[in-house]
Amino acid sequence: MNDIYKRDIEMIKMLKEDGRISDAEIARRLKLSKTTIRWRRMKLIQEKKIMIIAVMIYDNIGYSYARVGIKLKKDTPQSDIQELEKEFIKNKNIYEIFEAIGTYDIVLGFCAEKAQDLYKIIHKTLRGRNEIMDYDVSIFMKSLKVWGIPI
Repeated sequence: MNDIYKRDIEMIKMLKEDGRISDAEIARRLKLSKTTIRWRRMKLIQEKKIMIIAVMIYDNIGYSYARVGIKLKKDTPQSDIQELEKEFIKNKNIYEIFEAIGTYDIVLGFCAEKAQDLYKIIHKTLRGRNEIMDYDVSIFMKSLKVWGIPI
């Protein structure tokens, strides 16, 4: 790992702790110029290596949320899987989507204002899909750590 890469990681850690930290403050802490920090941050964003976003803590705003592991049928064509993933991306109740290797092929994060709605949304979205062999729902009760930050 070269020096620039190490500094990128340090900058990312600072942004994780405080997404509003200024380039000037990062530059001061890393002993680099503000211009260098801005250029490195923008390059990481442009390369889609980082995103600076607000993260909702669902239980703190009264929302219910769940992760759903999906096992696809083995004979599902790749084109059907891609179409399924596009539908998931468009779904406003799905806040994250992962392709996975292991027990599940796809893992989804769902959220809704009410637990009853969450249950209905999940099953309405997934039941009866030809591509899906099975799915497992875990509804979460409390966030203790989000994106590496303790709550």
